[in-house]
Amino acid sequence: MLRKAMMSRLLWSVLLWVTASAGATDRFVSPSGLDTDAGTEAKPWKTIQHAANAGVTAPGDTVYLRAGTYNERVTVNVSGSAAGGFITFRNYVGESPVLDATGVTPPNSDTGLFLIVGRSYVRVQGLELRNYQSTNGTTNQNQVPCGVHIRGASDHVEIRGCKVHDIWNHFADGNAFGIAVYGDATTPMTDIIIDGNEIYQCRLGNSETLTINGNVINWQVTNNLVHDNTNIGIVAIGYEGTCCGGTSDPLLDRARNGVIRGNTVWNCSSVGTPAAGVPANPAYAGAPGAGGIYVDGGHDVLIERNVSYQNDIGIELASEHSGKFSESVTLRDNVVWRNKIGGLFLGGADATNGGSQNHTITNNTFWENDTNQDGNGEIQFNYRVFNNTLRNNLIMANTQSLLLSNPVAATVGGVAMNTGNGIDYNRWQAPAGSGAAEWQWKNASKTGFAAWKTASGGDAHSSFGDPLLVNPVVSGVAPPATPDLHLRLDSPCVNAGDPAFTAASGETDSDGGTRVTGGVVDIGADELAPRDAWRLQKFGAAATGATAQFTADPDGDGALNLAEYALNTEPLVPGTTGLPVTGFATVGNDRFLTIAFTRPLLANDVTYTVQAAPMLGSWVDGSAYGPGGDVPITAATSQLSRAAGASTETIVVRDNVPLGASVSRFLRLRISVP
Repeated sequence: MLRKAMMSRLLWSVLLWVTASAGATDRFVSPSGLDTDAGTEAKPWKTIQHAANAGVTAPGDTVYLRAGTYNERVTVNVSGSAAGGFITFRNYVGESPVLDATGVTPPNSDTGLFLIVGRSYVRVQGLELRNYQSTNGTTNQNQVPCGVHIRGASDHVEIRGCKVHDIWNHFADGNAFGIAVYGDATTPMTDIIIDGNEIYQCRLGNSETLTINGNVINWQVTNNLVHDNTNIGIVAIGYEGTCCGGTSDPLLDRARNGVIRGNTVWNCSSVGTPAAGVPANPAYAGAPGAGGIYVDGGHDVLIERNVSYQNDIGIELASEHSGKFSESVTLRDNVVWRNKIGGLFLGGADATNGGSQNHTITNNTFWENDTNQDGNGEIQFNYRVFNNTLRNNLIMANTQSLLLSNPVAATVGGVAMNTGNGIDYNRWQAPAGSGAAEWQWKNASKTGFAAWKTASGGDAHSSFGDPLLVNPVVSGVAPPATPDLHLRLDSPCVNAGDPAFTAASGETDSDGGTRVTGGVVDIGADELAPRDAWRLQKFGAAATGATAQFTADPDGDGALNLAEYALNTEPLVPGTTGLPVTGFATVGNDRFLTIAFTRPLLANDVTYTVQAAPMLGSWVDGSAYGPGGDVPITAATSQLSRAAGASTETIVVRDNVPLGASVSRFLRLRISVP
């Protein structure tokens, strides 16, 4: 009886799921439509707001916006659900709808061109949102225009692939945002994704381009382009009284457990970017102070694989609130270059601020920051910098040769300002050389690498000198002119990091490649590609020579070095062991030609393609394996088996054309670099 009841409940749950999925409907909106029509592709609605109203759309529905301009402000009054799916507002495929607020006056409160308050399972995708601006000349700072504004206890909200620009506040003490996520409810906002958007030309006053503020957990800010704005690019904030009626509950009023990954942030500056037509921010009175990426009082935030350049500050980890800290941030595998007043700032900006503690800062590359040469250098320790780890970083100064500054005494008012910070296994470089390069520690200048190590008590295993990068030069204006800060094969940073370092689960280098390829992690954000690490291992000092090139065959066995690498064979020992092997397999009543090959698990930077042909020279691509993803079954071939060992795997693929008395078939393995 119990079994029957359980089966009944199972069938009922399946029926519910099918019913919910089957009820999903495609809706359509067009500037030429009518809200009194049916919302079909042939009879679209006119306004996005109509589609966003309660009772109009349901969980699982997709609202397709046709091309054209929508002059309206939208408040989402519907939610999807875990069972029924997201309600999605998106562009019609191949079209670019524009939500343009020209002439739309913001109300005297926080608002949004797209406003989502306390909603669940809502996705906004592929829209352009622009020209939402405070009334020009107003003295009412309560007008706070925002491109997308998410508030309340919202959950499972996604903003993907949108363009947000020209969101302005004209008032000197005003505020504006490109995208704002404000956790202002006691229940945490959760599962928020801001991915693949471009946010630019925003005039922000005292606020930020993309902000996560208050009671927000489990959020992701990924793969966005943030540029040419008048204040901070991306920020995770705590302690502003956003949550819980302004009581600033320290357990809740902090952005936390989030990820900032794969973003590119440039020209976010309070002094403006004249070349891009961006004026200075009147809220800063002409002073540079906008960070590309900033954690202000947030905690447990992972910041990885971002590029931050030509902002005022590259990355900042601090708290602007007395007695409070940004905490437990992992900053890894980022590239930070030529920001105006510094690459990385830690600690409170002045004695009345809070500080930074328990951060892990590893495998980042800092290059020629503090372009204003204000005496801040690549990295600056300010007030209350405690128990942070800086390892495996590559730090290169510009012509002022100042690498790290710390313009704060050891104690201020009897309180320690800089304790417990571990600095080691880094690579430093400055034009002045090892003996004349500059550091500052506890408000005392230190000239020369040896003096720095003695004063700081750190960097016992670190080194100084040219890291030998591919092309550390910017010719022209960035973007598109950017330096190539990858390691050369002969770089002293290769295999020079902390031998005890182990990559975290899912961690890669700045390009998304394997983080440790040569046994010991490389210093900086870049790691040699696995195939280059193999060349270094097999050829040693000759790795940059002609015999080590992938098109060479130094052992004369007919297998080029690329094949030797891809098939786990020896490039300097002739032989045929390990090459692909052909065979036969019977499937049903048919017999098929097969090919088997063994590849190293670490060889994830080449592509293996099985090709089939009825005659030599007429090859058709079949099953493929590589960094772009695996395709085991194709029209030409099918994978039969795949068996992994400790360090290699063997794959067997068959032809899809059965053999016969008058049928000739050929298989081969093609190895290529993407």
